Amino acid sequence: MRIARRMATGLPCAASKAAIVRRTRTLAGALGLDIRVNAVAPGWMEGEWMEHALGDNYEGLIARRAKRTPLRRCVTTDEVAATILSLATGSPFVNGETVVIDGGYTATT
Repeated sequence: MRIARRMATGLPCAASKAAIVRRTRTLAGALGLDIRVNAVAPGWMEGEWMEHALGDNYEGLIARRAKRTPLRRCVTTDEVAATILSLATGSPFVNGETVVIDGGYTATT
């Protein structure tokens, strides 16, 4: 039952993430001459949203994720903003990409 419940909650999330990646690529191809289209996919992020989502388990779960992340911490809102700003202003030849900012977690798991 536990596996079925986890799959039921994970499937919509996985499907929506895949849709965003695909839409980013499709729009980049369609609009590329005039508009660059990129996406940012942050991993576990420190802050109020995650604190609300994780509830009383926030501190422990964030610490556990940080321990399993090569950079040994979770991303901050300022780092997400810096990545978005860099894509918008400092990366003029990047188009159709999804930039994962999770400290190397998905690359190593």
